Amino acid sequence: MSSWEKRIDPVDGVAYTWDEMFSEYIKKFTRKKITKYWEEVCLPEKRKVPKGKSGAAATGKANLPKEQVQKGPAKALVQIMARREKDWRIGPIVYQVFVDRFAPPADFEQKKALYPEVGTTHKWDELPQGGHLVAEVGYYSNELAFWGGDFASMLSKMDHLKELGVDVLYLQPITECTSNHKYDTKDYMKVDAQYGTLDDFKKVVDTLHGASIKLVLDVVFNHCGKSSPLVQEALADKDSPKRNWFFFGDQYKQGFKTWGGAPSLVELALENKDLQNYLWNSKDSVLATWLGRGADGCRLDVASEIGLDILAKLKRAAHRHKKDSLVIGEVWAYPPQWTQAMDAVLSLHLGVVIYGLAE
Repeated sequence: MSSWEKRIDPVDGVAYTWDEMFSEYIKKFTRKKITKYWEEVCLPEKRKVPKGKSGAAATGKANLPKEQVQKGPAKALVQIMARREKDWRIGPIVYQVFVDRFAPPADFEQKKALYPEVGTTHKWDELPQGGHLVAEVGYYSNELAFWGGDFASMLSKMDHLKELGVDVLYLQPITECTSNHKYDTKDYMKVDAQYGTLDDFKKVVDTLHGASIKLVLDVVFNHCGKSSPLVQEALADKDSPKRNWFFFGDQYKQGFKTWGGAPSLVELALENKDLQNYLWNSKDSVLATWLGRGADGCRLDVASEIGLDILAKLKRAAHRHKKDSLVIGEVWAYPPQWTQAMDAVLSLHLGVVIYGLAE
């Protein structure tokens, strides 16, 4: 098996090989039924699965006792549907939106001054292209390519979201940044003007809540953008308290620790108590502010690189700021251990498996 094909204990008592799982998705996961039910199919942890010559699972039952191999609808579904009536965080249909690319803006020409001079703007029907490093700013050109979607254009698609049966709208980062993906936070408290104003954000909140849709925001606490005033203050003044919010030293190529080697992303020293207070712990923290503005939860970028103890503190703080808030973490590791520290995980491993099935 490849490293992506992690096996976990089944929650529904159903065991399938990969070929059978693909078959079940084709038969049952149809467009007409997508808003009515889903089915989760898992392989047991400590069981061998027959392999074909290619190393992938071969057609046929998994190597389980006959009485443990069943077919049918997920038994866990009944329990989940009953529990979600009491807690919106259990079993919702979550829809992810990258605002810049979700729906075309009403008047892109009028907005073009909002985009960086080193960036490029594109017509809605233009396809994204591969990028090259723009050395003077430390970004790749495809990170600086913009299509102009904003809060107003997103709300124009509300009927579409309702038709899909969306319970939770998850927005990729919306705070002020340089890049299009906005994982390089410049100002944690500001809405990026490319998407709209704080009043426009409040309209998003009111519109979604009026349609009984919850809002989850992507937050980036593992690192921030080099253009952030927090970073610039720390770079300019070695005696600044902000200096302890980052990792500086000659051992780093840039003079400071970056995330993933990207010169535009500066890693944060999350063990620092003052930084924790700024990001999530205090009543006027970044997290408390956005929950107070109407967000119902957060998705933590690269959560599995943050650490269980810190994540647990963050979750407790979120629930203190808003009792029924949802904390989801991006996890590139085996998920179960991480659910001790967060309400849920966004399992990228599972995503890779699903993409593989669709190929």
